[in-house]
Amino acid sequence: MNLYSDYRNIPRDEVTHGSVVTIGNFDGVHRGHQTVIQHCQRQSEQNGRQFIICTFEPHPAELFAPDNAPPRLTTPQRKQQLLSRTSPDILLCQTFDRSFASMTPDAFVSEALISAMNAKMIVVGKNFRFGKKRAGDIGFLQEQGRRFGFDVIAENLLSTSEDIISSTRVRTLIAEGNVTQAAVLLHRYHELPGVVVQGQQVGRSIGFPTVNIDPQNVISPNDGIYSAFVSIEDNSRYPAAVYIGNRPTLQHGRSIEAHLLDFDRDMYGKPVTVHFVSKIREDMKFESLEQLTAQIQTDVRQIRTELEKIA
Repeated sequence: MNLYSDYRNIPRDEVTHGSVVTIGNFDGVHRGHQTVIQHCQRQSEQNGRQFIICTFEPHPAELFAPDNAPPRLTTPQRKQQLLSRTSPDILLCQTFDRSFASMTPDAFVSEALISAMNAKMIVVGKNFRFGKKRAGDIGFLQEQGRRFGFDVIAENLLSTSEDIISSTRVRTLIAEGNVTQAAVLLHRYHELPGVVVQGQQVGRSIGFPTVNIDPQNVISPNDGIYSAFVSIEDNSRYPAAVYIGNRPTLQHGRSIEAHLLDFDRDMYGKPVTVHFVSKIREDMKFESLEQLTAQIQTDVRQIRTELEKIA
């Protein structure tokens, strides 16, 4: 796989025999994205053409309305890793700046798809829009295909009994704490990467040492207690009870912290990733530290039993 950050950097000799291209933001690389990408991959194999994935960094909303941009499902690095697992010949993580955003739909087709990628087929979801002010749609793309000689496959959006699978729907589920259903749509547990920071060590004093996590810019589930796995820098993975909330009993302020079962090691400054399995209960205030400790004991027993079944 060759990785590029600008379509103008793709060498012409890499696409001499044409390419099959799929295009999208692909935040989360969820099952809907995976279906479109897999179709693109099959078409490239059947037609003997290069398989190209084109995505954008940052998300367009982060450029035009950063305060209102949707929270990410993955970091840019993790999205790139997930996309690379589908084995494209070329992964284009196009830098989305104001210059690129100003490209009209017909300029994107002629300069990026035709001149740079030598596209012979485009595979996208039926809701695909592109170009300046999102003026290009499937109809326009098909019209350009007739002009330049490429085919367009508009995939029906994958859905469940509740609704179509989309990044927005996955974000909503995670924000509600429904990480179990989010995992079904993602085809993996939702991941929250971060770095271990110094805490107040109250957990250690009551027999449940925790690692306090400063998260990266990825959506976090709502407040509560979660069963999870926590992976550390050597790629080992540990079952964990994860707390997210304002610590109302202790009044120590907001935190994300994980008690790793059967693990007690200095992790300060180390990168970790939380893989959320299920929500156990809501956050709550207890009348005493003893009551809080008793509830944590109950939570840990429940989480241990749950995770032992799927470890």
